[in-house]
Amino acid sequence: MRVPVSAQRYICRSIKGRSLTQASTTLGRPLRSNRSPLTPHEPHLRRVPLSRTTATHARTFPNEGFKVLPIDRKIEEEMLPGYRAERFYPVTLGEVFASRYQAVAKLGFGTTSTVWLKDALVTLKVCTTGQGATQELAISNHIKAIDGSEHPGKDRLRVALDDFNIIGPHGSHLCLVFPTVGMTYMDYQNLFPQRSIPKGVLRVTLLMILLGLDFTHQAGVVHTGMCPCLLIVHCELTNDMDISSNNIHLGANKAAIVKVELAELENPSPRKILVDRTIYLSYTMPITSDPLVISDFGAAVLGQPGQKAHRGRHACGV
Repeated sequence: MRVPVSAQRYICRSIKGRSLTQASTTLGRPLRSNRSPLTPHEPHLRRVPLSRTTATHARTFPNEGFKVLPIDRKIEEEMLPGYRAERFYPVTLGEVFASRYQAVAKLGFGTTSTVWLKDALVTLKVCTTGQGATQELAISNHIKAIDGSEHPGKDRLRVALDDFNIIGPHGSHLCLVFPTVGMTYMDYQNLFPQRSIPKGVLRVTLLMILLGLDFTHQAGVVHTGMCPCLLIVHCELTNDMDISSNNIHLGANKAAIVKVELAELENPSPRKILVDRTIYLSYTMPITSDPLVISDFGAAVLGQPGQKAHRGRHACGV
């Protein structure tokens, strides 16, 4: 099933097989960093030419056998308020980025980016022009620099693995590479009758979320994914919530991701073909039982314990 989700994302295949593993974690030692929590790394950018590159191990995607949608029907990112086509990079399925990442399926879109599944189990977020996502990259670099080898919460955070710039027809686009994740916890909750998650499942997932939040707060990071409530437990409406269930994702295993890639090869996604771009319908990731992760640190802020953040709000005392 294909439906639009919160950001334009693409699954990618890593052509040259570079290792993209995160550090393993065990419970114990306090977090350590070589710099102040208030001085995240500056983003490292590499410019990549617009030309459609090819690679030895790149897949060839079908150029027929898909449903062509009417030009006058708005779909995906076109339905966003204030949509301007020239701000979005015109990704083509099968396109290779930075000579290493091949777009194999579209996973979603948002006001500032499109997101694509890439070969070798990673996801590419292609930002719009004028939206550098430098804060998300800086927070990712800050979290990765923290010594969390003995804290089980670090593995519950989804941070950027790689970054580079590409030049499109209308300017520069920052691209961020992430581990691929499954559906949001909100979408998962909506699958249950009355949106009621079984108690046993809820206990396990809450523990994983709290471990992740504990690590971020010890690292001086406040997510600020503001929402009246986590939407996974009943509580009063509050402005102090640090994260929403749209920022929590099921983990994704290799088998689930391969299914999406094979689906695109065997049953190409419907698309609208325009003069300057093709707009594809997004895939929905299948249900998985892998550990949850906290994602979307684009609005996160750095601070010290007890410091208020973002319009006077602060992290929920969980």
